[in-house]
Amino acid sequence: MIHISFTEAEIAQLRYEQLHYPHPRVREKMEVVYLKAKGLSHEQIGEICNITQPTVRSYLTTYMEQGIEGLKIFCVQQPRSELYPHKTSIEEEFRQRPPATVAEAAA
Repeated sequence: MIHISFTEAEIAQLRYEQLHYPHPRVREKMEVVYLKAKGLSHEQIGEICNITQPTVRSYLTTYMEQGIEGLKIFCVQQPRSELYPHKTSIEEEFRQRPPATVAEAAA
């Protein structure tokens, strides 16, 4: 169990960010930490937020190490095709010579 002490100001800021931050993932992180500040167990938090225990611990650890500003940082990793480095030249080729069929485009 992770133990964190919260001030009333921190709780108020977590509550505000939980409701108003533009990105839903950041709002989720704020909710997890807010619920922790309200004394809920990690199991209860995971159930309420529909997330795993490792995710709950990860969000709480981020808060302990980086504070509220750390919770606002997130990275989305998207897989990239091997063709991605050639995106510009492929697009240019399609503009100059549009394929007539899907099979032609795939080739």
